[in-house]
Parts: sequence; structure tokens; C-alpha cells
Amino acid sequence: MSRLSNLISEGTEKLTFVDAGSILLTGFDLYGVDPNVPGNDESIFQINVSGKNMKCFNLETNAYESYTTLSISSNGWIGFVSNIREVSFGTSNQQPINTLRYFSFDARSTIKYYFDGWRNLMISTKGSFWNNATINPFTIVMRIEPNGKITVDYKNVGSNIPHSLKPIIGLVGNNTSVLTDSAFYSTFDGVQTFNAANVNGKTLVFNFTNSNTLPVSNICFLENSLVSTDQGFIKIQNIDEDIHTINNKKIVCLTKTVTEEPYLILIKKNALGKNIPSQNTHISYNHKILCNGELVSASQLLDVNNNITKVRYTGETLYNILMKDYEEIKVNGLTCETLHPQNRIAHLYLLLKEQPEEYHQYIIQNYNARFSSVGQI
Repeated sequence: MSRLSNLISEGTEKLTFVDAGSILLTGFDLYGVDPNVPGNDESIFQINVSGKNMKCFNLETNAYESYTTLSISSNGWIGFVSNIREVSFGTSNQQPINTLRYFSFDARSTIKYYFDGWRNLMISTKGSFWNNATINPFTIVMRIEPNGKITVDYKNVGSNIPHSLKPIIGLVGNNTSVLTDSAFYSTFDGVQTFNAANVNGKTLVFNFTNSNTLPVSNICFLENSLVSTDQGFIKIQNIDEDIHTINNKKIVCLTKTVTEEPYLILIKKNALGKNIPSQNTHISYNHKILCNGELVSASQLLDVNNNITKVRYTGETLYNILMKDYEEIKVNGLTCETLHPQNRIAHLYLLLKEQPEEYHQYIIQNYNARFSSVGQI
């Protein structure tokens, strides 16, 4: 139970139900027309998310993984794999452990989905229990973010619900440390009992993001970029503020972030002159580099140099260097800016240095929730 409680929490955000303008999927009905004839998994929907950089933290492999297909089953399961099986009574020892169950009954409903401007997958569902429209009529809206965070807005899950149809919420799968039906976080009170007041109008957040969540920024380099220090050329991910200095000045800290931008800028070797840069260099859109005596954002060079292009960003850790003052340093032979001391990421990392490590993830997650979702990074 403790493992799930770290992943699932109640939220306050309300999502908008979209009834038009989306792709419509019908059915979502395990038994089809004849309730006496079990279906053959025809009701499992698969949404293609290729090219959307969708990721999820796989609890079974303990790794942050990409997926290209999101599967939705008629018993209210979401799987981050190409297919999931319908299993009687909502139990399974064959599903991957990162299969999410957001309600616990076979349903007859319609689904409409679309991708919003932040590359989030938005799903609106409306329906009821598979053979009786008076049992558990529900309206649910979900948002699945590329980093694995899932928000479920239970706008209505009905009140005329038998105890056996309680909307148990949690994980299913074959990991021996998470038993199928014994570890569910259900109905917002942590017990397997149904209480409509605990569910209707509530929002639940499933955190399937990387267990080591990084803050979101837009000024940074990929790993293996070589930083010119007083101690020699050091790969940026290996910078140690207690050992390395630049121009005889102390490094305050090395920042690690991700970006919400869909692309990075690739500056090919020698694009701006001999050994400028000294190797192919991946840099974020807004990172400023010296060009013709002026610091300009890397993206400004896209249309003026054929050796500077954009490449898709796939969630890698990005790095930057914070000094006491705003400085210029050399990375792969490029003269570029350090992180500005007034940048929000600079303030965040200074705060993290003052706080116990066990609070870091909480602080970072709150930072991302406050700024990244509204484009203020």
C-alpha cells in the first residue's frame, strides 16, 4: 500500500469534458450486444502516440521507458503497451505492473480523445455499467502527460452502485511485490469500500513519472558536452563544484533539468568556424551563444546556417552551469552563457542546496506544477 500511496494522490484541478471535435470511439463493451456471450477483446482500444515522446516509469523494470501505444480495456484499465487482455473480475497475473485501473467494472461507453497544445493526451469518457445504464453512469476526463503524469477528473461516477462495482483505483500486474487486488488505492480513502461522496467531483493524480523527477528549464546542454575549466576539458555531467573552477571562479552548482520544448538545436562540428564547435553539439532552443560578437539564442541561427538544425528531444537529462555572476564560458569550443543567477532554475537549485535531500522531489514537483504547465519557465 505504501508503494501506491507515493504514486497516487488527490488533486484539485478540474478538466474540461470535450463532446465534439475529437476522434470518437464507440463500444467499450466487453460483452457486445449479447450479455451472455463474452467478447474476444475487440473492445480494447489502442491509441497511437508515436512521435509524442510519451514516457512512463515502469515499476517492474524500475526504468523510465518510452511507449508508442496506449491501450484502453473495457474493464477500465490503461496499459502503456501495445495490447492488454480483458480478464474476468478485474484480476490478472499476466498484465505489466504499470497497467493502470481507473475504475473497476466492465463498461459501455464512448471515448473521445485529442492531443492538446502541450502534447498531452486528453480523453473524455461517458457511459455506464455494461448491461444496465442505471448502474454507475459515469463521466470521466483524463489527461495523460508525456512525462507519465495522469490526472483523472471523476466528474460523476453515479450513486446507484452495488458494492461489487466499487470504483477501485490502482495498479494491476504480475510483480510479486504488488498483488493484483490487495494493493489498490481505492475511492480516495485508501480502503476498498465505495462511497459516492468520496469520488464524485474529485480528481485523482497518478504519478507515473520518473522517480527522480527533474525540474523543467529551457537553457541547457546534453551530456558529454565538454566544458573548458581551469582543470581541463570536463564532460558537463561530471562537473564537480568542489573541484572544478572556470577562469579561477567557483562554480556554484551544476543544474540538471528537462525541457518542454519538442526539439533541441543541433550545431554541427565547425558550423561557426574551425572547431566552433569542436564536436556536434545539442543545445536548448533559448540557450545563448556568441555569434559575430553578440550573444544570440541558438534558435535564431536556424535560418542562417545550414549546419544548424533542430532535432527531436526525447527526454534526456540536460545540464547547465551556475556561477555567482552571469558569465560566458566555453562548451565544445562555443562561447556561451552560464545560467543567469536570476533565472528561476538558479533560485530553485540554491533552495535545494539548503534543504534536506528527502525534500528535493517534493520541491521540484511543486516547482514544475507551478511553472511548467503554464509556460512560465
